[in-house]
Amino acid sequence: MKGLLSASMKAKTVRRILSMSDNSDTETLSTTVTISGHLLEEWDEEREEMGYSDRSSYIRQHVQAGRKEFAQLHPSDSEQSDTLQSQVLEVIPKESGVGSDNNAPTPDDVVEAIIEPLKDEITREIDQLESSGRIHFKASYGGYVRNE
Repeated sequence: MKGLLSASMKAKTVRRILSMSDNSDTETLSTTVTISGHLLEEWDEEREEMGYSDRSSYIRQHVQAGRKEFAQLHPSDSEQSDTLQSQVLEVIPKESGVGSDNNAPTPDDVVEAIIEPLKDEITREIDQLESSGRIHFKASYGGYVRNE
Protein backbone atom coordinates (compact mmCIF):
# COMPACT_ATOMS: atom_id res chain seq x y z
CA MET A 1 0.00 0.00 0.00
CA LYS A 2 2.82 2.37 0.85
CA GLY A 3 4.38 1.77 -2.59
CA LEU A 4 1.14 2.71 -4.35
CA LEU A 5 0.86 5.95 -2.40
CA SER A 6 4.44 6.81 -3.25
CA ALA A 7 3.89 6.13 -6.97
CA SER A 8 0.82 8.34 -7.08
CA MET A 9 2.65 11.12 -5.24
CA LYS A 10 5.55 10.90 -7.71
CA ALA A 11 3.08 11.31 -10.54
CA LYS A 12 1.64 14.30 -8.67
CA THR A 13 -1.89 13.19 -9.39
CA VAL A 14 -4.45 14.58 -7.03
CA ARG A 15 -8.04 13.44 -6.77
CA ARG A 16 -10.64 15.80 -5.38
CA ILE A 17 -14.35 15.39 -4.89
CA LEU A 18 -16.01 18.51 -6.22
CA SER A 19 -19.52 19.63 -5.60
CA MET A 20 -20.96 20.43 -9.01
CA SER A 21 -24.14 22.46 -9.04
CA ASP A 22 -26.20 24.12 -11.70
CA ASN A 23 -28.50 27.08 -11.00
CA SER A 24 -31.40 25.48 -12.88
CA ASP A 25 -31.44 22.38 -10.66
CA THR A 26 -31.43 22.27 -6.87
CA GLU A 27 -29.93 18.78 -6.74
CA THR A 28 -26.20 18.81 -6.01
CA LEU A 29 -24.13 16.05 -7.52
CA SER A 30 -20.50 15.12 -6.94
CA THR A 31 -17.86 14.10 -9.41
CA THR A 32 -14.23 13.10 -9.11
CA VAL A 33 -11.68 15.02 -11.13
CA THR A 34 -8.09 13.83 -11.49
CA ILE A 35 -5.48 16.47 -12.35
CA SER A 36 -1.74 16.87 -11.94
CA GLY A 37 -0.41 18.45 -8.77
CA HIS A 38 1.19 21.21 -10.84
CA LEU A 39 -2.13 22.11 -12.44
CA LEU A 40 -3.90 22.03 -9.06
CA GLU A 41 -1.30 24.43 -7.64
CA GLU A 42 -1.76 26.74 -10.64
CA TRP A 43 -5.55 26.71 -10.22
CA ASP A 44 -5.30 27.33 -6.48
CA GLU A 45 -2.98 30.32 -7.01
CA GLU A 46 -5.33 31.78 -9.61
CA ARG A 47 -8.37 31.05 -7.42
CA GLU A 48 -6.82 32.98 -4.53
CA GLU A 49 -5.78 35.88 -6.80
CA MET A 50 -9.33 36.10 -8.16
CA GLY A 51 -10.87 36.00 -4.67
CA TYR A 52 -12.77 32.71 -4.87
CA SER A 53 -13.42 31.36 -1.38
CA ASP A 54 -13.36 27.70 -2.39
CA ARG A 55 -12.00 25.50 -5.15
CA SER A 56 -15.39 24.12 -6.20
CA SER A 57 -16.93 27.49 -7.06
CA TYR A 58 -13.79 28.48 -8.98
CA ILE A 59 -13.89 25.26 -11.01
CA ARG A 60 -17.67 25.42 -11.58
CA GLN A 61 -17.47 28.95 -12.99
CA HIS A 62 -14.48 28.15 -15.16
CA VAL A 63 -16.04 24.97 -16.50
CA GLN A 64 -19.17 26.91 -17.49
CA ALA A 65 -17.10 29.70 -19.08
CA GLY A 66 -15.00 27.11 -20.89
CA ARG A 67 -18.06 25.33 -22.21
CA LYS A 68 -19.41 28.59 -23.64
CA GLU A 69 -16.07 29.47 -25.23
CA PHE A 70 -15.65 25.93 -26.58
CA ALA A 71 -19.10 26.14 -28.18
CA GLN A 72 -18.07 29.39 -29.88
CA LEU A 73 -14.75 27.97 -31.05
CA HIS A 74 -16.18 24.62 -32.15
CA PRO A 75 -19.74 25.19 -33.27
CA SER A 76 -21.53 22.63 -35.37
CA ASP A 77 -21.13 23.16 -39.10
CA SER A 78 -24.56 24.77 -39.46
CA GLU A 79 -24.02 27.02 -36.40
CA GLN A 80 -20.58 28.01 -37.66
CA SER A 81 -21.96 28.84 -41.07
CA ASP A 82 -24.82 30.84 -39.54
CA THR A 83 -22.43 32.75 -37.24
CA LEU A 84 -20.00 33.61 -40.02
CA GLN A 85 -22.84 34.53 -42.32
CA SER A 86 -24.26 36.86 -39.65
CA GLN A 87 -20.87 38.53 -39.21
CA VAL A 88 -20.54 39.07 -42.96
CA LEU A 89 -24.05 40.53 -43.16
CA GLU A 90 -23.28 42.91 -40.28
CA VAL A 91 -20.38 44.38 -42.26
CA ILE A 92 -22.19 44.70 -45.57
CA PRO A 93 -24.79 47.49 -45.72
CA LYS A 94 -28.15 47.19 -47.42
CA GLU A 95 -28.17 48.63 -50.92
CA SER A 96 -30.27 51.56 -49.68
CA GLY A 97 -27.48 52.33 -47.20
CA VAL A 98 -24.80 52.70 -49.87
CA GLY A 99 -24.51 56.37 -50.67
CA SER A 100 -23.25 58.26 -53.68
CA ASP A 101 -19.72 58.00 -52.24
CA ASN A 102 -19.98 54.24 -52.90
CA ASN A 103 -19.14 53.15 -49.35
CA ALA A 104 -19.82 49.47 -50.04
CA PRO A 105 -17.03 47.36 -48.55
CA THR A 106 -14.73 45.35 -50.79
CA PRO A 107 -14.22 41.64 -50.11
CA ASP A 108 -10.92 42.53 -48.36
CA ASP A 109 -12.75 45.10 -46.21
CA VAL A 110 -15.26 42.44 -45.11
CA VAL A 111 -12.52 39.96 -44.21
CA GLU A 112 -10.55 42.61 -42.30
CA ALA A 113 -13.63 43.76 -40.35
CA ILE A 114 -14.31 40.21 -39.18
CA ILE A 115 -10.68 39.25 -38.46
CA GLU A 116 -9.53 42.47 -36.74
CA PRO A 117 -11.17 41.75 -33.34
CA LEU A 118 -9.62 38.27 -33.39
CA LYS A 119 -6.17 39.79 -34.03
CA ASP A 120 -6.58 41.98 -30.96
CA GLU A 121 -7.66 39.00 -28.85
CA ILE A 122 -4.69 36.91 -30.01
CA THR A 123 -2.29 39.77 -29.29
CA ARG A 124 -3.67 40.06 -25.73
CA GLU A 125 -3.24 36.30 -25.23
CA ILE A 126 0.36 36.44 -26.48
CA ASP A 127 1.08 39.35 -24.13
CA GLN A 128 -0.46 37.47 -21.20
CA LEU A 129 1.47 34.28 -21.96
CA GLU A 130 4.70 36.24 -22.29
CA SER A 131 4.18 38.21 -19.06
CA SER A 132 3.36 34.99 -17.17
CA GLY A 133 6.61 33.45 -18.41
CA ARG A 134 4.98 30.65 -20.40
CA ILE A 135 6.42 31.85 -23.74
CA HIS A 136 9.18 34.18 -24.87
CA PHE A 137 10.35 35.72 -28.13
CA LYS A 138 13.58 34.20 -29.40
CA ALA A 139 15.22 36.34 -32.09
CA SER A 140 17.38 33.49 -33.37
CA TYR A 141 14.19 31.55 -34.20
CA GLY A 142 12.36 34.61 -35.43
CA GLY A 143 9.34 34.00 -33.19
CA TYR A 144 7.86 32.78 -29.94
CA VAL A 145 8.77 29.57 -28.13
CA ARG A 146 7.24 27.92 -25.07
CA ASN A 147 9.20 27.89 -21.83
CA GLU A 148 7.62 24.62 -20.67
